[in-house]
Order: sequence, then structure tokens, then C-alpha cells
Amino acid sequence: MKIYDLLIIGAGPAGLIAGARASELGASVLILEKNAQAGTKLLMTGGGRCNLTNLNFLDIRDFASNYQSAANFLLSPLSRFGPKELCSFFGEGGLKLKEEAKGRVFPENNKARSVLDLLLKKIESKGGEILLKAEVEKITISPVDLKKIDQVELKDGRLFGAKNFLIASGGKAYPLTGSSGDAYSWLRKLGHKVIEPQPGLTPIKISEDFIK
Repeated sequence: MKIYDLLIIGAGPAGLIAGARASELGASVLILEKNAQAGTKLLMTGGGRCNLTNLNFLDIRDFASNYQSAANFLLSPLSRFGPKELCSFFGEGGLKLKEEAKGRVFPENNKARSVLDLLLKKIESKGGEILLKAEVEKITISPVDLKKIDQVELKDGRLFGAKNFLIASGGKAYPLTGSSGDAYSWLRKLGHKVIEPQPGLTPIKISEDFIK
């Protein structure tokens, strides 16, 4: 069994950006994605245009404050990779960006597909691998360190090992896109406290014509 430097579960924006950067730094990377394509939700964002970030929040503390109780947790990562760094990351890869009203940043061509294509190119050009239709059945904990993953097993029985693992499989927001909360049980197994998710956004059916 090949042992990768980094194994990522989930080929959404977080997993793809992490995989792209790790590949650029010379790591051997494998991304496992249970869907038939990578970036399913990414292609839907911003009405298919992909709203990348917001330049009205260049002050990281202001940016983090939008996440309320998670603000302090986000200060460190946002200070290292905030809106400006994100724009540079894509700009250096050849993606032209534009800023619209209220600081919103989109690809100049208004196509989320161009964002996904750039991320895939960054990964594959450096030897990174993406395995589609690869649904994780379970994770195996290291017998030496109970807070560390030893290997993962897919539903078809295949096993994969790595020196480092990144769980980037998303939450439980949109099961039809693959975000079905798979990671919660894995995280609990690793000793993490998982707060029971609650609905944050939901469609509402109405009958009043004046609102429509």
C-alpha cells in the first residue's frame, strides 16, 4: 500500500486548495471524493459565478467578527491566508478576478468552472491525485496515537494510508451534493467534541402573491 504525505477526504474548495498548496510544496497528495466529480458545491456558488471572497474585510478582525463565537478561532488562519492572499493564489495561477459591489470578488468570466479547473490543474500538474467515486466507509485509528488516523477504508474495500490526513468533507448542509455529515462520526472517534448541527438557511414555501 502506497503511503502518501497527505490524504484529503473531500474535493470541495477546502480540500482542493489544501491539495493544490501541498502539491506545490512537493508533498505526495491523494484526494478522495465520493461524488463523480470534484467541486460539486463550488460550481453552484454565487449562482454559478463563484463568489470567492470579500475585499471589504481586509481587516482580519472585522472579517472574523462575522463568525461570532468562532471569531477567535479564525483569527490565526485568516491572518495567514485572508482575502488578499486568496486573490493572489488564484491570480498567480492565471485566473483574472473582478471586484463588484460591496467588495464581492468573482472570476472575470463569471464562471465557477474556471475556479475549479484552476485548482485541478494546480494539483495534477504537481503530481497530486484525485480519486472520484471513492466513498470512505471508515477510518482506522493508530494504535500508537489514539488521536491520529492510521488509514482509511473505502466502501469497495480499498485501503489508503498517509503520514497526514485532512478531513475536508463538509458539513450536513446539502446531502444531494455529498455534504451529508459523514465526518461527524469520524471526528467523534478521534476524540473531538461535535456540536449537534442546526439548520441555518432553509427555503420557505409561501402562498402570498405580493411577496412573490
